[in-house]
Amino acid sequence: QGLGKITLDVFIDKVGRLGIQHLADRQKAESLFNYLDANRSNSISKQEFQIIFDEAGQELQGNNVNLGSNMQQEIYKLFKEIDANNDGSIAREELVHCLSVVGSNPSTEEIDAIFNQFDVDKDGRISYEEFRILMERKLKKDILQMEQLLSDLRYEFRKADINNDRQLAPNQLQQVFLNLGIELNQEELMALGRNGKVDIDEFIDFMTSNNEFDKLDAVTSSAVLNIKKYKKLSPFDLYNCFKSMPSNFLVSFTRELNRMKENLPSSTIKPQLDAGGIFFTDLFPNTSLGTSTQAKRGGFVNSYVRAFPSDFACDITLKMATGIPIPSDINVDRRGQLIAREVRAVLFDFSSMKYVGNMVTIEADWKQQYEDRADFNEKTLNNLAIIFEFVLFFKVGETQIVEMSSGWTKIEVNKLNSQQTHVLNLNGGTPKKMTSINENDVRTKREGWRYIVKKVTKKITSQLTIEVIPQERLQPEVKTQLTLMPKMMLLNKNALSILRYSREHLAKMIVDDANPNAVLQNIHAKTFRNAMDCPDVWTKFYVFWNLNVHSRLLKAQTPDSGIEFYIKCMDNLYLLFSSMDFGYSQSDPTQRTYGDFALNEKRARLLNTTFEKITQALSITTTQKRMIGLERGFENASTFK
Repeated sequence: QGLGKITLDVFIDKVGRLGIQHLADRQKAESLFNYLDANRSNSISKQEFQIIFDEAGQELQGNNVNLGSNMQQEIYKLFKEIDANNDGSIAREELVHCLSVVGSNPSTEEIDAIFNQFDVDKDGRISYEEFRILMERKLKKDILQMEQLLSDLRYEFRKADINNDRQLAPNQLQQVFLNLGIELNQEELMALGRNGKVDIDEFIDFMTSNNEFDKLDAVTSSAVLNIKKYKKLSPFDLYNCFKSMPSNFLVSFTRELNRMKENLPSSTIKPQLDAGGIFFTDLFPNTSLGTSTQAKRGGFVNSYVRAFPSDFACDITLKMATGIPIPSDINVDRRGQLIAREVRAVLFDFSSMKYVGNMVTIEADWKQQYEDRADFNEKTLNNLAIIFEFVLFFKVGETQIVEMSSGWTKIEVNKLNSQQTHVLNLNGGTPKKMTSINENDVRTKREGWRYIVKKVTKKITSQLTIEVIPQERLQPEVKTQLTLMPKMMLLNKNALSILRYSREHLAKMIVDDANPNAVLQNIHAKTFRNAMDCPDVWTKFYVFWNLNVHSRLLKAQTPDSGIEFYIKCMDNLYLLFSSMDFGYSQSDPTQRTYGDFALNEKRARLLNTTFEKITQALSITTTQKRMIGLERGFENASTFK
């Protein structure tokens, strides 16, 4: 009604239309309403609603934020670390390296602008004061990126608010911060809760407001800064992480994209509306279901999605990568700190120098006897290339994980139209600013007969070998399903079936005259995108689907049964992502849990329980489960192509 609030009856009606199975019971829907209605006004205001559901966060203006003396000391320590000859200035190359490893990855033009502004005598060096200004700008921006902090605060507040009154006592507030790993001394804690209790909504509003920061006393200011540094390494600590790393190592550029919610794995599966907001540009319904239609380069398909041919469609298999740099074992505990490796693929337009489309992840199998090697078990096209980034997960302390780019390579899209094996050389840096890999950083430990082979072959080249199978040689089923996908997409080949039925579900909604907003906001579609983005769920889920559902659908005359199975899966995954114990963050959906062993174990357990519930919903017997491998897990059940 445009009153800025939602009454109980309106809330029940709207929630009912969303089709959320868990909230179909009116009593449960009323319970959620009462939880959201913090001030007991019998209506939910926009602010009350956003406190819980607005996961997008707010980027604050940082002009008035005082970084405090501790952070100033960190900047000074970092400067002294870089200033090798102790002359009070640092060279251009040193600044570029420093900014790159702390996550800025400046372009040549940006570095030119910095030196044009600060290098007054044009000697190619800048002083500490100039460096401090640069780092303060970056730190203010980083610290004030509140999405992850707010998401986790809401999660912990909901657990601590046992009286459901949106108020926390000092000991409850202290436990919230301890659970998040935020250390506040007693004086700082008392400064935050001077009135005896802390109002949850007021506290979150305070943390997202910047109007009064310059008026805070020293103790409160220190407490706020300590909270806002949550899950952030200081620039000095981050720089020191890279001191013992190969010279080409940087913060993972694909990880930084995902932090900004750009090029997510699910980015292209979400239908795109035209400028008028009326029609979708990449999802067209087939209104003549029941008569098989045919894409020009595909096979026959009975689908709610109108099929379109692909300009380039191919199967890329990652065979092996060699010569991948890793740090020396003199300064790094490889067994304890190098905890995982993976490869991420994303499209890059070298004409606009921008990443386009979505990202896909491939787990890499690393063995100690091959320390430099990774094996895999999983506008104008002339300027478009697929980028493969090799990511190393480095553990710092007990819980902090730094995702490092240990190298990358590319293949142009226009080279994918013929069957061929390609050997691609690895580079350092990023696609926007390439550097070379120092061959001395390639550790090539070999034992036994491998040592003899190494002696004979001598140099190990830093390269990735891939095999390309063009679309005319793809299996008919694969070729056909690709015609139902969005215009531009990288995808795990083994996820094709579930991706198809996610599209079928939305296309059927359009056929049934659903409006575009209902399609975009559909809870099952949102849950599916969450599954794609969450690395702890996606691979295991599409393997589960292939083992349990796909074979049932091969002889289906229409896609309706597949849509029905898809919805049952999404109903259960929705509850999984809503679970506080699972700890899914809308603000950082691709975040790995390697650094949190307890959460990692909990997620695996909850996911297996969810799969068990889905098998019950799909009426899969115990005998069938044994046959398809559900009871033995999914860790090694998939390959990437």
